[in-house]
Amino acid sequence: MRPSSAGGALPLLPLLLGAAAPLPGEQYAERAGKLEGKKDAKAWLKLKDFAEEHLLWKEREEALRKTIDQDPEGAEAHTRLDEVKVGEEWLPAEEAEAREAEENQGKGLVFYGTKWVPAKEADKLREADRKQVGWDCDLRIQTPRFVLYSARSLPLSRRIIALLESDLAAYQRLYGSVWKAAPSAKPIRVYLFRDRASYERKLQADLSSPPGLPHGMYSAVTKVCYLGLPPDYKPGLDPEAYTEEQTARVAAHEMLHAFDDLMSRSHTVSPNRADWVLEGRADHFGDSVLGRQVLPGRVHLLHVGGSMEDRGVALAKGVEGLPLAQLLAMNTARFTGEGVREHYVMSWALVHFLFHAEGGRHAPAFRKFLAGCPKQSSPAEFEKTVGRLATLEPAFKDYVRKVLLPELE
Repeated sequence: MRPSSAGGALPLLPLLLGAAAPLPGEQYAERAGKLEGKKDAKAWLKLKDFAEEHLLWKEREEALRKTIDQDPEGAEAHTRLDEVKVGEEWLPAEEAEAREAEENQGKGLVFYGTKWVPAKEADKLREADRKQVGWDCDLRIQTPRFVLYSARSLPLSRRIIALLESDLAAYQRLYGSVWKAAPSAKPIRVYLFRDRASYERKLQADLSSPPGLPHGMYSAVTKVCYLGLPPDYKPGLDPEAYTEEQTARVAAHEMLHAFDDLMSRSHTVSPNRADWVLEGRADHFGDSVLGRQVLPGRVHLLHVGGSMEDRGVALAKGVEGLPLAQLLAMNTARFTGEGVREHYVMSWALVHFLFHAEGGRHAPAFRKFLAGCPKQSSPAEFEKTVGRLATLEPAFKDYVRKVLLPELE
């Protein structure tokens, strides 16, 4: 029998009636209270994990700050806050990179590939890269797993490649038990364009694509992720300020498609694949961006430029008028035509529900569905593996109304 706060036994009646278990926020507060006044950085770091698992983002940051208070040199907590060590101090990554850039540019150096090089050497490397990729990129940034050809600023380009590394780590954590395949030994290629026109020219050259495509896409044909400006971009606005967050979100979204293709071969479109699985999972990552990290489950449906319909409104509309059976059976055409925003955001919401509702109760069944369902576009197959729609649909709608929609207000 649990003790009361006064030290005695809890009243019997609430126990007999099945008193509700404490909510995750209440559990966090209780555990944090017990740690106050104690020096236990490892316990605070574990509490960070608890907060992250239960989507308590403010509490996650608090636990990381407490960890650092007690262990100022603990690298993991600083890294989780997007901080890097410069000399004897820890700085936000962007500030550290800005200092580094100012110092090296003052020496006439240019960042290219993996290091700072003399400007003439960078010019030669740039010319060779432009011939290789077939468009006017300004710089290349490379890690063992990614190579980014960019016509955007160095700060944004470095943020994007750091984000891709986090994206891959999140993918491996979430899906490593689903698709057991090693990452490609060849770095994944990403193109980050300066403007819409150069983006569309490259897509036309590589894929014979018509104008008016979305502002990012991964091609299973060329094995390249293409990132451009949004179609409602208005000339005269600062492209860096206007699109940095959107570029980060689209990069995380499209790279999930790349990982599916290159690591698990599951991106191939076929009658057995369901678009809600592909696009819902991609939005699950794209809408979980925080700085240079992907934190699956974070709610951040970006509203861009004033001309895109508020996705919160689309979600409210979808949860009232789009039955799950209809969403599960949708084909590709429904994700490119009328109601596309509603279909995307409902797919995101369903994936969010299956991974995170009730402390991840449905996640094992959903992973089993992803790993072995013979026809994922079939509501009947979904019911066999994940659960009956008659039970899941009311719980899903309740989750959307009580958990997801309030986050978007």
